[in-house]
Amino acid sequence: MVKSLEGHVAVVTGAAKGIGKATAQILADRGAAVACWDIQEEGLKRTAEEINASGGKTFGFMVDVTESSQVQQAVKQTVDALGVIDILVNNAGGTMDVPPGIDDLTEEGWDKVVSLNMRGPFLTCKAVVGMMKEKGWGRIINIASGAGRSHSRSGVIPYAAGKAGLLGFTRQLAVELAPHGINVNSVSPGLIDTHGYWAKWSSERKHDTLITIANERVGQAEEVAGVVAFMASDDSSYIVGQCLSVDGGHWMF
Repeated sequence: MVKSLEGHVAVVTGAAKGIGKATAQILADRGAAVACWDIQEEGLKRTAEEINASGGKTFGFMVDVTESSQVQQAVKQTVDALGVIDILVNNAGGTMDVPPGIDDLTEEGWDKVVSLNMRGPFLTCKAVVGMMKEKGWGRIINIASGAGRSHSRSGVIPYAAGKAGLLGFTRQLAVELAPHGINVNSVSPGLIDTHGYWAKWSSERKHDTLITIANERVGQAEEVAGVVAFMASDDSSYIVGQCLSVDGGHWMF
């Protein structure tokens, strides 16, 4: 059983759906007060309502994590509503519907995807580390991807580059912050069925994918969220600068 997170305040970015939503729910279940950040208003509202209905404590804040002013404002609102932030889960990310391959990749597409997957975590970390240092305790968990450790199945180059950069950022920040009692790690999901897209795949595509996964199935958002909850707790007190893959044995390194 993961140790209780009572008395802690967590921020989860990209909390409107998928891994972010499942993470916000499990952190609230463990006793943390959770600030849900996202740009999707309706999904964010549903996440907050469901957590509050199940007995958790949460607030939803509309935030574009690539905009410094919005991040700063959201931090202030979170602290005012819930208290000092000592857990940060950088989950917001994605391919932003940028086409695969170098030929169709534009400068705008590159900047948009890299900004979401790298600038966002940089801005959120920079905004909260001061209060974590003052407290002498903190947990930062960056949601990476197998794309950053090997390659992207989608073929979106800036996504793979951004996630690889996020892993480097995680390690460097971990070295800097560990002496202050702040552990920085990453979780690298594999193929996770977060939006029901798996059911739309052809039988052939499913077969070709599953033979690359030792568990022979796709993962669920809750399976990633459970690992994040562990990383956010005192159970992970001696884990620093690591990337833990949650991918059913797809990437075994």
